[in-house]
Amino acid sequence: MKRVHLVLIILIGAAVLGVITRMSFTRAMQNKKTAYTIVLQSTEYDASGKGTAVYTETRYASANGNWYSLRLYANGRSDETFALIGRGVYAKVGSKLNFLSDYDASNPMMSLEKLQKSPNFVRTETVLGQAAVVLKTGSPDNVVELYRAPSLGGDIIKMVRRAGSETITVLEPLSLTFGEPDASLFKMPNLPVDRKHFEELRGSGGKDSTTEK
Repeated sequence: MKRVHLVLIILIGAAVLGVITRMSFTRAMQNKKTAYTIVLQSTEYDASGKGTAVYTETRYASANGNWYSLRLYANGRSDETFALIGRGVYAKVGSKLNFLSDYDASNPMMSLEKLQKSPNFVRTETVLGQAAVVLKTGSPDNVVELYRAPSLGGDIIKMVRRAGSETITVLEPLSLTFGEPDASLFKMPNLPVDRKHFEELRGSGGKDSTTEK
């Protein structure tokens, strides 16, 4: 009888361990993002249709949810933004890091069906070979169309902003490569952190959109 009880205890323990392992694996898969590198071009068009390049952005997204963005402007200026799970979103400004917002791993990946159920849904298009759901936001004199790609976990692959009838700003992809970027890209420089921008936004009840991809 003792041997039978021992066998039963071992079998129950193995079953419980299997359930825990499956649950852990499921949670890990749910939190796993799409790893990719995308290069985007921002262009501003005037009423006559003449385009002026504003900046080129290279965005590196890791499967663990971290991302890093490097913008190179036409005037020679550059911006770096780091988004690290559990640490926040930071913009490198000169010799310091501006803390922009909190950032955690709770944001789920957005499927095609979920995006199409959004009240802001307009249509579905193909952008650089990827299906993209177009969501319209903003006001009548400042309309923004966000193109979110399910293959990128719902991240923005393109954006069009119309300010009245005078100006149109287009952020569109030049290239897209799937795969895990080099881990060194997500290492922030060891610089002082300035939280002034974040505290001002929080104090005024404003919402920072920097965490959007």
